[in-house]
Amino acid sequence: MHNGEWSLISFTLLSQLSVGLVLALGFMYFMHQSFFTGFATGLSLRSPELIILIMIVFATLLSFFHLGSPQHSYNSLNNLQGSWISREILALSMFGFGMLLFLISRSMDWPISLSRFFMIFSMISGILLILAMSGIYMIKTVPSWNTFFTPLSFIGSTFLLGSVGMVIFMMLSGNMSLNQKFLSQILIFMLIVMAVLIMAGGFHQYHLSQLKFTGIEQTIFNKGAFFFLFIIRMVLLFATMIGLSYLLKVNTQIDMHIANIQTWFILISLLILIEEIMGRYLFYISYFRVGV
Repeated sequence: MHNGEWSLISFTLLSQLSVGLVLALGFMYFMHQSFFTGFATGLSLRSPELIILIMIVFATLLSFFHLGSPQHSYNSLNNLQGSWISREILALSMFGFGMLLFLISRSMDWPISLSRFFMIFSMISGILLILAMSGIYMIKTVPSWNTFFTPLSFIGSTFLLGSVGMVIFMMLSGNMSLNQKFLSQILIFMLIVMAVLIMAGGFHQYHLSQLKFTGIEQTIFNKGAFFFLFIIRMVLLFATMIGLSYLLKVNTQIDMHIANIQTWFILISLLILIEEIMGRYLFYISYFRVGV
């Protein structure tokens, strides 16, 4: 695997984590304002919007590594009508700009209506970023990518990583015990997303095993290293679902201990991070082109 592909893995996952966090933050901002006020704001490393903005900056820097000529990156917006990459760069820029304005508006106590507008703008541009990112890989001559699984897996990663990040922000805020009901909602949502990813992953693996190679390049999907990594990832997904189910059960108990939940969730977060990296690695090495 080329170094450029590792930068793509980092870029896509970091971007999807950022978008997922904004969507989760926006949901809390509009639906659970009392919980949202417990978060730090401004130039604090416990401020969700600052952390998200830092992630967006890193993602933007990583995007330069897979450009053919980074010094000509200013030309990347020249073909918005026909290029998904140009649309991705535009959406990423809008996304980062929206979060910057949201950070400033909260730090400087601007009118609440402006903060709401900037949050909505960030959420919409984040969704457009994921759609543009998916469109880049829907290539007719690459049958392993040109399937329902590409946008579904990107959206699933966005929701899953965003949910993980939101729970971590809740831990850092120190008010996790007050958010017991909301935490249960997040855990249930994560279980649903993971169940969808497992089913979709199984269907996609079956699709890959049925592909007929008509080009020069050939990849074996139903045995060998690729299939072995796929099985390991599925095992990690099932193990994570069991861990989340256990946390959900513990969280509903009146005498539950926050410290125990935090320890378990950190371990589960590591498993999710590992399986997401494996999933994106499998995605990129599944590449093969048919035709000329």
